[in-house]
Amino acid sequence: MQEINMMNEPVVHTTRDQDEKAQKQSPQFTKEQFLRSARYSGAEKDVLSVILQEDETYRLEQIEEQFTQFIMREVQ
Repeated sequence: MQEINMMNEPVVHTTRDQDEKAQKQSPQFTKEQFLRSARYSGAEKDVLSVILQEDETYRLEQIEEQFTQFIMREVQ
């Protein structure tokens, strides 16, 4: 029997291998590409310039997670 979520759409269960494969296939971008993107405001780009490394590539999901963690952290 297929599960149905609140939106009456089928719930798709994936395995860890499928999740890892999907992550490897999702596009990755450099810090510079994110900073040139029209997706983010000036203030958001300031945060990205601090939290991203020059020599790394990132998936959009990673950036969203790191950005949220940075914004939500407790100020000391």
